[in-house]
Amino acid sequence: MLERPEKTLPQVSNDPHCLRLLKHYRSLMTMAQEALKPMFHLKSADGAIGAHLRAVQDARKDFEELAREISERAQVSLPSLKLVP
Repeated sequence: MLERPEKTLPQVSNDPHCLRLLKHYRSLMTMAQEALKPMFHLKSADGAIGAHLRAVQDARKDFEELAREISERAQVSLPSLKLVP
């Protein structure tokens, strides 16, 4: 349970309630909206080539780690963490 807010906010790196820091993935967001799929499902056919393909892999990893952290804190198990169809 969360306590009352402190008068000064902790640094993100020291915040016990911080689940994960995520990048903004701006260029991937536009591609994902056009392809009508999540950022971490983008393929080269959607325009994710070169650095964008690497960003897709990074996004997949970041969201998997976030899902794991949420499941651990909620004390629920993930049946299968498969973000790629």
